Amino acid sequence: MKKMLVALLGFILILSGCGNSNISYVEHIEKSIEEYYAENRPHNDGTLIIEQIKEFDNGYLVMAEKYSGDGHNLDELFLLDDNYEITHITAGAKPLSPCFSYNKLCYNGKTILFGSFNDTKWVPETDTKVEVDIKEIYVELENGVSTFEKVDFKNGYLIVLDGEFEINKFEIYNDNEVLQAELDETIAINNDKQFIDVER
Repeated sequence: MKKMLVALLGFILILSGCGNSNISYVEHIEKSIEEYYAENRPHNDGTLIIEQIKEFDNGYLVMAEKYSGDGHNLDELFLLDDNYEITHITAGAKPLSPCFSYNKLCYNGKTILFGSFNDTKWVPETDTKVEVDIKEIYVELENGVSTFEKVDFKNGYLIVLDGEFEINKFEIYNDNEVLQAELDETIAINNDKQFIDVER
C-alpha cells in the first residue's frame, strides 16, 4: 500500500509540473527581458508586452515593448541565446502618421524586418486620416524574390529572410488583396538598424 501511495504521489507531482523543467520558453524569455529592464531602465514601470518570438541561430529573436509613459514608444528587438541570455538589442519607433513602422537590419547572413501597426493612416494629399485593414505583407527583395507573410495586426510583424538584401517593395494588404500602405510612406524615417552588444 505504501509503495502504491509513493507511486501515486510521484505521478501527481509529474502532472502538476513541479520543478523548473516545466517553465515554458516564453516564461524564460519574459524573465530575461524583465531583468534587462530592471538592470538598465529601473524607472520604467510600464507593462512588458511580448509582441513576436521567432527561433533564430539556436536562440530567439523577440520583439517587445515596455512603455514607461514618457516620450515616444518603441518596439525593441532582443536577440537571446539558447540559455535565454540577451546578447544583442536594437529598437525602432512605433508608427505615427503612416499605419506601420518599418525597421530593417542584416545580421549573420539574414535580413530581419520588424515593426508594428496603426489602424489608421494619414493621407497628406487630402490631410485626412483613413482606416486601414492589415492582414498580409508583401516583400520583394532586390534579386526579385518575393514572399507574402500573414500578420497579426495587434502584435506587429517580425520577418526573417535568408541572405542580406535591400528591399525593393514592402506592401501591406487587406484580406481582399487591396493595397493599404507601402514602403514609400515611411521614407523619411531612418529605417536601417544595427544590433548593439549587451554586456553580461
